[in-house]
Amino acid sequence: MTDEWIGRRSRPDEPTAREREVLHCLWEGLTNHEISVRLKIAQKTVEAHRANLMRKFRAGNIAQLLRASLREGILQVEFPRKGSRPFSPPPSSTTRTDAQERENQPPSLCPDNTPRQPS
Repeated sequence: MTDEWIGRRSRPDEPTAREREVLHCLWEGLTNHEISVRLKIAQKTVEAHRANLMRKFRAGNIAQLLRASLREGILQVEFPRKGSRPFSPPPSSTTRTDAQERENQPPSLCPDNTPRQPS
């Protein structure tokens, strides 16, 4: 092993710190775009990190990637205990509230195509 690897990763095929961040975002169910916004990197960079992760874990899809990373101890998450409330990842910064969704809806029309007055 060369000195350049000391302090960064134990093996060249081990995920980088940034790849681990992308992996955690994938676990949360974020899209490439949402990951790029959260990590403040280009979407193409996210795609490159995903491709590297898929190659390193020899995964054919995201489910296989997540399963392999859990098995290898790279991705560490807490699962809810039996009888506790189900796990839900924290909302991403791009999650919209119901009020925001309603603001962006076109006005509903009455049968005569006139805008309906809000109630």
